[in-house]
Amino acid sequence: MTTVALLGTLDTKREEYLFLLALVQRHRCEAVVLDAGLYSNAEDDVRGAGARYVGPDALAEAGGSSRSVLRDGADRGEALRVMAAGAGVVLADLVRDGSVDGVLAAGGSGATSLAAAVFRKLPFGLPKVLVSTLAAVDIGRYVNGLDCAVINPVADVAGVNRLTGPVLTNAAAAACGMARTHRADPYPVASGAPLVCATMFGVTTPCVSAARAVLRDAGCEVVVFHANGSGGRAMEQLIASDMFVAALDVTTTELADEIVGGDLPAGPDRFTVAGRHGIPQVVSLGALDVVNFGRFDDVPSRFRHRTLVRHNADVTLMRTDAEEAGRIGAELGRRLSTATAPVAVAVPSGGFSSLSVPRGPFHDPEADAELVSALTAALASAQAKNVEVIELDGSINDEPVARAMAEKLLELCTTSPKSLIR
Repeated sequence: MTTVALLGTLDTKREEYLFLLALVQRHRCEAVVLDAGLYSNAEDDVRGAGARYVGPDALAEAGGSSRSVLRDGADRGEALRVMAAGAGVVLADLVRDGSVDGVLAAGGSGATSLAAAVFRKLPFGLPKVLVSTLAAVDIGRYVNGLDCAVINPVADVAGVNRLTGPVLTNAAAAACGMARTHRADPYPVASGAPLVCATMFGVTTPCVSAARAVLRDAGCEVVVFHANGSGGRAMEQLIASDMFVAALDVTTTELADEIVGGDLPAGPDRFTVAGRHGIPQVVSLGALDVVNFGRFDDVPSRFRHRTLVRHNADVTLMRTDAEEAGRIGAELGRRLSTATAPVAVAVPSGGFSSLSVPRGPFHDPEADAELVSALTAALASAQAKNVEVIELDGSINDEPVARAMAEKLLELCTTSPKSLIR
């Protein structure tokens, strides 16, 4: 029978989780409750409702401690870490032996932190539903890289009332429906095809689409990430988990936002993870002519005099100047120089995006040349033996340029011990 795991802290969310338990059973699913509440005494209620119960003693032990030790300690963060570790071990075992088909969690920042840590221990494709009060605030740092459905409860998850009741009802229905489908007909996550990651933006879409076709014809499965900060971080988290055998990092615009101060940076580890994990890469300069902001009126006043393009009502793009381009190129070269596997940096001569082609609003050959010069100088200074720079005739979205990038990645893969592409 389809089984949904309910993950939470029933010392503070007893009413809410008993409500979720009843809903799961109403959908003709079985439930197992993983209770990480250090002061919880909900076992009798859960077992009385006919559900399996894994309490805080068992979770603390699986996390390498005991409930009494954690209760006596003053470090709430450490207690949460231990309980999350234990819940991850227990739940992963239940999933592995076919006893759980999906998981549902609900609450505030503590529940969100607990759920995110546990969800990362579970297989990609297993249904994961999270009702979080952070959904409308800053959920990205918790769920980056997770195939997790997040529901905004609007009100705090504190009691069952006319606002939280419908939200929890919908969440339980979603979790049960996903779990039932997963049990009956799971998507074949392991297809056997070599898995390649790629990065794309609206202004580099033609390039990635053409390159993806080449890779697909070579027998690869290509997963494309939106280069919007969270997309780059998610991709690199999955690279670190050894999901991908190669990377086609066409769209490196997140670095421009980091250097210049745009809205979509991906953090200081961007462009270093694939190199550390030894997978071949083709990296290009896609949308490094672009810095991303929100609505036009939200562009910082210090940039209002610059060349700006309204991409849509909610996104405004700014052209990088020569000084900024130099800093971006130097930093990209520094990060790529640490790679332990082959890297090819593809430099399209005719523009880095659909906006910087001749007669485009961001056409600025001087800035582009400054970026390339700083990049090559940084690679030379670092004596980056694993990185080569290849110049391609045309703009980044020209089909011959896109094909050349994909073919270069296939070439690099033939010498990589991690690659299944031959």
